[in-house]
Amino acid sequence: MGSAGRGWVWLGALLGALTFGLALGDGCPAAGDVRFDLGEAALARIDGTPGVGVAIGTIENGKTAVVLRGESGTAVKLGRDTIFEIGSVTKTFTGLLLAEMAGRGEVRLDQPIQELLPKDVTAPAHGGRQITLLDLATQSSGLPRLPDNLAPNDPNDPYAKYDDARLFEFLSRYRPTRDAGAQYEYSNLGVGLLGRLLALRAGEGYEALLRERVLGRLEMYATGVASTPAMRAHLAAGHDADGNPVPGWTFDALSGAGGLRSSLADMLRYLGAVMSADEPLGPAARIAEQPRRDAFPGARIGLLWNTNVADGIVWHNGQTAGFHAFIGFSSDRTRGIVVLSNAPLALDDLAQHWLDPAVALVPALRTLPIDREALGAYAGTYDLGGTRLVFTREGDRLYAKLGEQPRFRVYPYAPDAFFWKVVDARVTFTVVGGKATSLVLHQGGRDFAAARSAD
Repeated sequence: MGSAGRGWVWLGALLGALTFGLALGDGCPAAGDVRFDLGEAALARIDGTPGVGVAIGTIENGKTAVVLRGESGTAVKLGRDTIFEIGSVTKTFTGLLLAEMAGRGEVRLDQPIQELLPKDVTAPAHGGRQITLLDLATQSSGLPRLPDNLAPNDPNDPYAKYDDARLFEFLSRYRPTRDAGAQYEYSNLGVGLLGRLLALRAGEGYEALLRERVLGRLEMYATGVASTPAMRAHLAAGHDADGNPVPGWTFDALSGAGGLRSSLADMLRYLGAVMSADEPLGPAARIAEQPRRDAFPGARIGLLWNTNVADGIVWHNGQTAGFHAFIGFSSDRTRGIVVLSNAPLALDDLAQHWLDPAVALVPALRTLPIDREALGAYAGTYDLGGTRLVFTREGDRLYAKLGEQPRFRVYPYAPDAFFWKVVDARVTFTVVGGKATSLVLHQGGRDFAAARSAD
């Protein structure tokens, strides 16, 4: 649902607001890059796919602008009130809740999670080092990305039935392989647990707590885990990267990791609130955004917020099976942007480039036709620094699966070269005698070589 380690950003990376009465208009170019047009760039990423749209909101020096391109996938026109799944952008709300509750003295950042769990649940530990709330919020708890007892009844809705009983059963038997705080490792489980612990401490559900402490105070009435009738009337239809409709996701115990839906209007209220130093949430936002530990290459992490080392941009992305989201703002808090889409498309570079023109835009790639039998040359397992990268062919399609992450389709754009639509990543194969012997994964400005394993 958001960012991943080692520079890979998968499933917003899963499985990533103000009522100031400011004028709304069309998108404006990034300072220093007058040729860049957000609307045209977004339209190019949609590439004419029916039912797919992008909603973008910006705040620049106190002025708000909105860009809408494409469709909602329903009979309702794409607009500021259209509801999207925001995936791991939910994590920033959970980080803000932690900062707010710590500011009240209700919890401590260095508080061991054992103190907040039910008495019959044992928190995992390694080497005598207990997991703290700060470890969960900085993605360095030592917990895995997902629990091994997720076991969804419906693979199209993987988090729906994961309740407290399963979560606490997993925690009581799991044995970490390293100390908490030792290493960044993206964990939807860890952040979902954080949201659940804060709710337990407050004596109410995660959504109720979030509505009391954040959503209600910002008048974000079109945001929630459970959709209201008004939200359902404006819900966009999710699509996969090929433009096929896909069902939405629902959450239970792990809601704090990726369970929120929201509108562009509400997310602009939220963006404005976290950019501001003023009440009601400015002070807590400053605590949440403060970088505290190293994250993936080129970034540090606060209470779930990522900060680019190079330019100080503060951000998070999110992704579910049918949606993508991004929120970020400049280091001086004069420029901020929200991007929402009802397809899992790679859009983060558009937002980062708008915030800082020095951030390169991803080159536009077009799918080329390829003989279905030729795809068999690439199918196989490749050793990517100890992680398995597996390519499988199904008919005229090639799919890639990294480690325990979900698999995604890859698309040919040049001889022996493919790209992902769900993330800014490409792969180039070396083929000898009609069979790929190695590959190079290109992502985040880095190249990762991998040799083919024995099939």
